Parts: sequence; structure tokens; C-alpha cells
Amino acid sequence: MNWDSIKTIWNEQKEINKDREDIEVLVNNIKSVNDGFRRSLFWRDVREVGTAFLLVAIFVYLGSSEPFLQKIGAWFNAACCFGVGLFFLWSRIHARRKPRQFPSTVKGALEADLWDLRFQERLLRTVNWWYLLPLGIGLTVWLVTSTVGSSGRFGWLFLIPALLGIAALYYWIYRLNQKAVETDIQPKQNSIISILHQWDE
Repeated sequence: MNWDSIKTIWNEQKEINKDREDIEVLVNNIKSVNDGFRRSLFWRDVREVGTAFLLVAIFVYLGSSEPFLQKIGAWFNAACCFGVGLFFLWSRIHARRKPRQFPSTVKGALEADLWDLRFQERLLRTVNWWYLLPLGIGLTVWLVTSTVGSSGRFGWLFLIPALLGIAALYYWIYRLNQKAVETDIQPKQNSIISILHQWDE
């Protein structure tokens, strides 16, 4: 998202008559600037939902041929992946529905983008609760039930390093999301807020 372009559009807005045609042109320009950002969100959600439902299919298949205990662990993990996929679908629908309530003006387009950015920030700030925690619990249950149901000591020797590795990976994913908020989402929000403050002056 090129916020310098939005600032340029904002400066142009001050120099023209605010009739309907001028506003429509500016709204279209702002929408074209934001297309890249929205496309990146769309493909991110496609990848995440596709991965979640693919994991559901994999763990349902793995559980179908396992003894009862391992079956429960695999299917519980599949249910957790399914829940995360559904949450992504809900967030996508919710994010697309809300901005439509803003008016089709330059200011309305900016307010819609600001709402969208704030929604994305909330998702990334709470990624540990709706994404990492359910997937972590599901994967842990599957690993533990698989280890308990297996014969020999190799499984137990593998379990602790596997859990520590998962914890380290999830912590890295959490920090990566928080960095995205600080270096990408928040600067864009601040740019829009600055423009909106100028609008009201």
C-alpha cells in the first residue's frame, strides 16, 4: 500500500472543487492504491484456509487407520485445524462486510481502510489465542496420544524435543506477527489518521 500516493491525492483534493465527479475520481484512485494490500490479505487467507482444511483431511485419514487412542488424538487435532480454518473464513467475511458501511467518498474510503487495518492489527495482536493455541493444543494431544499408544521408548525420547521445537516455532511465529504490526500495520494507520485529522481542520 503506497501511502505517499494517498497523501498526493489528499493534496490534490484541496486544490479542486469538491463536486461529485472529482470525489468519484479520487475515490477510484485511492481504491487502486489499496488493491495490492487487499490482494495480499486475500491470498494470505486463501493459503491459511487451504492449509487448515488440508491438515483436517490428513489427520482424519491418519486417524481412520489407527487404534482408538491415536484415532482420538488425530481427530481432535483435525477438529482444531477445522476451527482455525472456520475462523479465517469468518474474519474474511467480516472484514469485507464492514467497510461497505462507509460512504463512497474520499474520507469514507480512508475510514474504511483505517477500519480494515485496525481489524488486521487485532487479528495479529491476538494470533496466540485464535491460531497458535488451538493448533498447539491439537498437535500436542496428537503427539502425546501417538506416543502413549506406541510401543518402545523411542517415542518418549522424541516427544519432549518435539514439543520444545513446536513451542520455539510458535514463539517465532508470534514475534513475527507482532513485528508486522509494528513495522507495517501501525505506520499505515498513522498515515491515514494524519490525513483524516487534516480533513477535519
